[in-house]
Amino acid sequence: MAKTKAKAPGIEPAAIHDKLELEKAIKEIGDLQRRKNDIENIYNGRIQELQEQLASEVAPVDQRIQALAKGVKVFADANRSQLIAPDKKSVDLPTGSIAYRAKTAAVATRSTDRLIQSILETADLVGATDRLRSKLRKVFLRLKLELDKEGVLADPESAADFGIEIESGIERFYVKPNTIDTEMEVA
Repeated sequence: MAKTKAKAPGIEPAAIHDKLELEKAIKEIGDLQRRKNDIENIYNGRIQELQEQLASEVAPVDQRIQALAKGVKVFADANRSQLIAPDKKSVDLPTGSIAYRAKTAAVATRSTDRLIQSILETADLVGATDRLRSKLRKVFLRLKLELDKEGVLADPESAADFGIEIESGIERFYVKPNTIDTEMEVA
């Protein structure tokens, strides 16, 4: 059952002198809580209606933005050498800017548990980790093995020996109109 604070700062407690007043106070609390819930439900319904109205009005605008942004990307990809200098990744235009940015290298793993098991087998560490887990269980501790992604990125050649893949060299495309402060990524 949810508990609420009985005394808020600056509110004096109601004077209750006998059991009958106590019962009335508890009943009134219940009545007021129901009233509060009814009021909240009314406003939540209005909020829901406004959110639905907003979504329906914004949807065609979003679709047009996406269509234009994809068109900008297609044009920029086809004309990249004329738009952007070879040593640059972006260009400022009178109405905004476009930019290509390399995505940060990241470790790509699908079935991490199987990968960790494979690494343990390759490094002949299965028995050692099983023994350690068994000892730790006796003292109510748990051993969680996880892939050291920073280590993988630091030594990609050794990581490749274990079948770990690194995603790199992927470029992302961004459009930033001058009329807004944020840029949008275009897929």
